[in-house]
Amino acid sequence: MNKSGIDQRPDIMLNRGKATLMRNKGKVDTSGVFSVFGQLCQKLNREPNRSMRDRERVFKVEFVGEGGIDAGGPYNEVISTICEELQSKFLPLFVPT
Repeated sequence: MNKSGIDQRPDIMLNRGKATLMRNKGKVDTSGVFSVFGQLCQKLNREPNRSMRDRERVFKVEFVGEGGIDAGGPYNEVISTICEELQSKFLPLFVPT
């Protein structure tokens, strides 16, 4: 991994407002286009695998319509949001047990 790693990460733009709006309306993201998880999956699928071999973070994130430099905060926020979405009815990927 160390020999194949690179120090560049893909820049990913996510629309957190769109995800929040749809979730607050009680919509279910069956197609994976509204949720932060779905947006991220679609954008990362377009990136070559080699671009995701950074030693610290897999991607840089910027939220549409929001200011902020990704020094770790927005990246951590995306990971937290994805975890919340995966445990909610908004993103029906798992069956609660």
